[in-house]
Amino acid sequence: MKRLFTLFTALLFTATLHAVEEDITLNTPTGDIHGKLMLPQSGTPCPVVLIIAGSGPTDMDGNSIGSGMTNNSLLYLARELAQNGIASVRYDKRGIGKSAAAGSKEEDLRFHH
Repeated sequence: MKRLFTLFTALLFTATLHAVEEDITLNTPTGDIHGKLMLPQSGTPCPVVLIIAGSGPTDMDGNSIGSGMTNNSLLYLARELAQNGIASVRYDKRGIGKSAAAGSKEEDLRFHH
């Protein structure tokens, strides 16, 4: 069992070595949008995918804020893409995660017709 655990840990560690992740920031008039750029380690030109988090309060890694649900699905997707030579950009939506300050306060939102 110990040998299996060691093998699994080694595979998990080497899987993360095939990518380089960088913090990125988009400055907007309402606040900064924070994200991550994950690049394959090859250093050669490659395609790029924009990963957009789903509806509701979901952060750039695919975790549902406030409900305690942590699955990191979008982070895992970015890692797999990098291992296959595809770069990715993912970001926290306005009002979510590190981009919380860029969101409007709910009480300030109004519909006009």
